Amino acid sequence: MITVIAKFHIKPEHLDDLYHEFVELTRYSRSVAGCHRYDFYQEANAPETFVLIEEWESEQIVYQHVESDVVQKVREKITLASAAEPEVTILNPVVIA
Repeated sequence: MITVIAKFHIKPEHLDDLYHEFVELTRYSRSVAGCHRYDFYQEANAPETFVLIEEWESEQIVYQHVESDVVQKVREKITLASAAEPEVTILNPVVIA
């Protein structure tokens, strides 16, 4: 299982458009085989910050998802609307016996 946490800082004038893009991306991603979790958040004290928390079956599925046409189109829109570089963290589980 691979966990991805992605944080996006969006310019205020693009909030409404990107909000809807993230909703559609979330709906699409949840339908992808190998997706165990895909949740979309907006920070309570910083509404220009969106966070995606994802869990995937494997790293290969994550990369296939990122390269999909749907994700690429959203990434282009995010790039244009971002106030800063996205912060993406990929986590591997720690097995505790």
